Amino acid sequence: MKLKERALCAFPMLQTIPFDKALQHLEQWPNNVYVTRRDNGSCGVVHCWPIKFNAQFQKRFTISETNPDPAKFSPRMAAEMRTAMHTLFGGGSRRWWLASLLSPSGARGGGARLQYCSATSWNGRTCLTGTAPELIAFLRQSPQLQEHLAIAKLHPDGFVARVKIKGSFDKEKEFHMASSSDREQHVVYVKQGWEEMACVKPLDLFKYDCSFGRELTQYEEMFGEHAEPQQAADADANKDVDA
Repeated sequence: MKLKERALCAFPMLQTIPFDKALQHLEQWPNNVYVTRRDNGSCGVVHCWPIKFNAQFQKRFTISETNPDPAKFSPRMAAEMRTAMHTLFGGGSRRWWLASLLSPSGARGGGARLQYCSATSWNGRTCLTGTAPELIAFLRQSPQLQEHLAIAKLHPDGFVARVKIKGSFDKEKEFHMASSSDREQHVVYVKQGWEEMACVKPLDLFKYDCSFGRELTQYEEMFGEHAEPQQAADADANKDVDA
């Protein structure tokens, strides 16, 4: 397999997994590359996936060799990803690229050199916010909204989304919502890009790299694409914007 212009991309925020759920990963390769025990006893997660680090990507993203905003790009997260990539690929003369959701990274030889990338995009699709029971009840009462969001099936704590690739639905993906008290609020939104599908994310994580557009006041508004506000289009912001 040719890996030219490839990168591994990971979330820029620090992520933690409960020890009881981390235990099975800590004892299994290569899971224990991405799930590790920290010095303070907590368990960290490096959630990453492959992307094309090509001219198109580099044109879209603003790339910096230094951390432009530690509040957005967690220094601890960057260190944990660097360690994971060293463990996965090793040192020597191998060249590899890393990335975070807003930041790709590269390294040569035995040292890692992170590159932080940011881009602003507008998502005109409707978002829903609420607790898991509220969101599922609201979706259950509106088959039209389920169809609009391409939700194939509802569960008590989540749903099955149809995944659109190149204009066609050819697979499904299941999502569930955590029920811990500090993450009661969630956001159901439509992920856009190579894959388009309904997704769910805890509200605090959603606000980490996204901003809401205006609040919708009419039921019928949920089924359309919402235009980007002029002030948002002109703003020099380093985060995604969802309506």
